[in-house]
Amino acid sequence: MKATILRISTALCAVVLIALLSIPAALATNGYGSWPSYKMEGYSAWTVDQSSKRIQSITGPSPADKPYIGGGAYRNEGITSLTVFFYEAGKGGNYVYTELTYEKGYVRRLYFRPSAINFSASLPMVDFNGVTGTLTRSVTPGFGPGYKYDILRKGNKDVTLPAGQTVTVLCEENGFLFVDCMSSIGLVRIWIPADAVQ
Repeated sequence: MKATILRISTALCAVVLIALLSIPAALATNGYGSWPSYKMEGYSAWTVDQSSKRIQSITGPSPADKPYIGGGAYRNEGITSLTVFFYEAGKGGNYVYTELTYEKGYVRRLYFRPSAINFSASLPMVDFNGVTGTLTRSVTPGFGPGYKYDILRKGNKDVTLPAGQTVTVLCEENGFLFVDCMSSIGLVRIWIPADAVQ
């Protein structure tokens, strides 16, 4: 009898162990899903034109509104810091993904034309291969992977993405996902919490 119980217990442990080992690593570590990974290395930069002229940004690698919406125009003297991450080919040429800190106190990651920014670093060229995800709850997207970044707004009203919306996940950083999605103000490339997507 004892031998039979021992054999059953051993067999049960083996089944449990096999089941645990079969869980994908990404699912076992974050519980949300397996998303593409890309480590963004930042490098200091500065604007080319130091006059009061404004430089135009875009939320994705394209001319403003073709197809991504614009990300705002910024006065050079109002920019307190710039960090560049990578080049990306888009509609009409290459773009530089950049983190901008502005005099009003907000921080945003946006795309700029290389002609607007100077930097000495040799940046990588990236080509994201996104995967589809679905929002499990409504979220207000932000301009970077964290809560220090400004959020997406239309005028003074926050832009919200509804539960059930499909997004294209490009990569994960710091518990946030870099995604392409259609919002109420147009196509944007933006950041949302990873725990809101499956």
